[in-house]
Amino acid sequence: MFINLLKRHYLPTLFIVFAISLLSYFLSPFLTYRSIGLLYLVGIMFSSLFVNLGALTLMVGVSVYVWGYYFIPPSNVFLFTKPFDIILSIIFGITALLIHFLSNHIRERKELLARHSAEAEKLANSEKLYQTIFNSISHELKTPLTAILGLAAELNNDAPTNLKSKQIIEDLSNAAQRLSKEINNILDIS
Repeated sequence: MFINLLKRHYLPTLFIVFAISLLSYFLSPFLTYRSIGLLYLVGIMFSSLFVNLGALTLMVGVSVYVWGYYFIPPSNVFLFTKPFDIILSIIFGITALLIHFLSNHIRERKELLARHSAEAEKLANSEKLYQTIFNSISHELKTPLTAILGLAAELNNDAPTNLKSKQIIEDLSNAAQRLSKEINNILDIS
């Protein structure tokens, strides 16, 4: 766990500070120390999007120290003599915290949106399954009932001579029609 945290957060931030320091060393004859301070600020802003708060705090501290010690005149002394240098050092920290918290907020919103999207997809799949089952049950209930009604009508058309047969066919037809109405009512409610 600690090794993973070190590899994922702390070493990359220290590498970025080292790379900016090396670049600044070679560019220092052409840039002012304030421009170099802005290079450190850009590195901090970039890193604040990806690393945790501890690594970011370490990066701000190391960047301010390296910038103050090596690039702010007099060199090789950690001394801030001008208010601008102090303000820029404070801006390093404020900017890092602000971007870090904003990027975390955006990341959390994305995760929440992804969870809601997954839940909506599950709900849509559930609705689709419900409709499939509903249609299947509807078909399975109505098909035999339609066959019974059709057969009862066919038997009634043959004009049965026996009164008892006629009564049975009529009762069968009435019962099938009542059952058909009940099934239609149940399916309409669903």
